Amino acid sequence: MSEQVTAWLKDLELGQYSTAFEANAIDWVLLPELDQETLKDIGVSIAGHRLRILKAATALTLEQPAISPGIDAQASRESAPSSLS
Repeated sequence: MSEQVTAWLKDLELGQYSTAFEANAIDWVLLPELDQETLKDIGVSIAGHRLRILKAATALTLEQPAISPGIDAQASRESAPSSLS
């Protein structure tokens, strides 16, 4: 598991679940796919913790840029073909 997920869980004050996320190969890309059942399956038994994780994962989805990670937005705009004629 990425250190990014561990840091994210610690930021949520839920670092105790980092081992469960790692053991179940839940990485940064999969966070938006989490649901109540998956969290129960990996050992997040406290409902409030599941809700906090799901709320934060939803926020991550809303914050993700429309371009692929690692691509500079300015460079992407500059290299895109112009539709102006």
